[in-house]
Amino acid sequence: MRNEKQATPAADSLRSEGALRREREHRQRMKKIVPLLIFAVIAGFIARQEIPAFAGWVDRLLDAEAWTAAEACREASKAATDNPGFARLAENGSAWKTTDGYFVENVEYTVLGTDGQERAYSFGCNVTRAGKVVSITGGDNAPNE
Repeated sequence: MRNEKQATPAADSLRSEGALRREREHRQRMKKIVPLLIFAVIAGFIARQEIPAFAGWVDRLLDAEAWTAAEACREASKAATDNPGFARLAENGSAWKTTDGYFVENVEYTVLGTDGQERAYSFGCNVTRAGKVVSITGGDNAPNE
């Protein structure tokens, strides 16, 4: 009986030393991982702002239906410009949920005109949830300055 009681405190101290070691190793791992996670978040934010393809991929992951509506509006807007072959997307636009679908605003294209001047076109669209453009507004063109 006496030997069992003497072995118990030693076993407890071994367990606590092992637990302390695991906690210390966990803290060391976290000290290495946290800066990488912070860097990844900042890099992702910058990439979303600067790389349209990455922003589209993120938007598609977050809300595929809204992205489909915005994409349908972008295609219809490009076709509504004077020279779709020379249209350059300046702003992707924002999709807002409505009762029957989405309203997409601020889709902007810059188009090279026949006179060699660039013209800016701004559009808005109402799009069904299935991705069909119901109406398109805007298209006012003015020379870029």
